[in-house]
Amino acid sequence: KNPAFWREYLGHYPFRWHEFHDSRRNRHENLPREQLAHWARYAARYKAASSYRGIRFCGMNEDTGRGYSAALGVFLAYTALEAYWTASGEEPSKGFIDPQLADLIRAALKSSADLADGLTNQGLKKRVVSFMNGDVDDVFVIARALRHLFAHGIFTPWGAHSVSLKATMAFDDLAQCLLRH
Repeated sequence: KNPAFWREYLGHYPFRWHEFHDSRRNRHENLPREQLAHWARYAARYKAASSYRGIRFCGMNEDTGRGYSAALGVFLAYTALEAYWTASGEEPSKGFIDPQLADLIRAALKSSADLADGLTNQGLKKRVVSFMNGDVDDVFVIARALRHLFAHGIFTPWGAHSVSLKATMAFDDLAQCLLRH
C-alpha cells in the first residue's frame, strides 16, 4: 500500500524491457530459444542487481560486513552487464570514463596494491595501477578487478580498504554506473 516503498525496494527490469517483448510479439519475431534464454538471464540479473540493497551478517564486524556488502553489489551489477554483452553479442569497446567517480574511488581506496596484488591477469593489474595513479578515469577497470577478486574468493574488505563509509559509497556508485551502462 506504500508505492514509494515498492519503488525503492523492488528491483526493476531493464529500461524498456516490456517494450522489447511487446515489439517482438507484435512483429511475430521468434528469437531462437538460446537467444531468448540469454536475454532472460540478463533481465533476471539486472533485476537482482537493481534490487540489491545490501546483506546482513551476524557475528561479523560491521565494517567488514559493509565492505563485503558493497563489493557484492558491484559483483551483481557486473554480472548483469556481462549477461547483457552475451545476449546482445556486444563486447565492451571502451571503458566507462567518469572522472568524478574515479576520484571518489581513488580517494577511498588510497592504493593500487590493495586491489592489484590479488589479480593474476597482468594487463588488468597494470590498468588498476594506472587508474589508481590517476592516469585514466575508466571506472570499469576497478569494477572488473573487484568482480575478479570477489568471484575468485580473493577479495577481503580490509585488504581492499573498502570498509569505510567513503569506500562503500564509492562501490555503490560504481554498481549504479554499471547498471546505467
